[in-house]
Amino acid sequence: MLVERFQKFWLHSDFIYNWSNLKKKQERCLKILHNMSNTAFLDLLLELSTDKGAFNDLEIREQVDTMIAAGHETSANVLMFTLVMIGSYPKVQDRIFEELYNIFGNDDRDVTKQDLSQLVYLEAVLKETMRVYPIVPVTMRWLDRNVKLSKSYAYSSMKTTLAHLLRPYRVQADHSKMILKFDVVLKPECGHFISIEKR
Repeated sequence: MLVERFQKFWLHSDFIYNWSNLKKKQERCLKILHNMSNTAFLDLLLELSTDKGAFNDLEIREQVDTMIAAGHETSANVLMFTLVMIGSYPKVQDRIFEELYNIFGNDDRDVTKQDLSQLVYLEAVLKETMRVYPIVPVTMRWLDRNVKLSKSYAYSSMKTTLAHLLRPYRVQADHSKMILKFDVVLKPECGHFISIEKR
């Protein structure tokens, strides 16, 4: 719905959009989403709201909507693009493995918070991948005040996943063969092959 509104310039006007069938469809979908968000994650957010006054009712709803609607696909797609890029550049992959080996050796232990802070090159590869393949290449909102973003959870999650995957396995891919499409988020048109082999 976001993409359709973006592509149809006459729907950019809120006045026209609010009378459109697309707006009615959006309202039906939001009703479903809000019913889900009323039952998901609420215990934690309500506890924060009650104990620390962190959120009001509207802010709780917005936080849960964001987690449901945005959180599941973006990190997975960034990981996919990152693996494609790593698989396309063997020297980069070797340098990542060297960094991982310096931190973990041959141990397959879990990743700690201290380990995450040492994965400097891996984080640089993640950031460069997101520069080349921005997950949300179009933003249809504006800021009315300065906002300092500090979304470290997603980075920690992705770095942990890559650290577990790239220690025992080598990946191969070719990013030049990807055909991309824009469907709210940027993604390959029909999936993309990444081969994986034991080190």
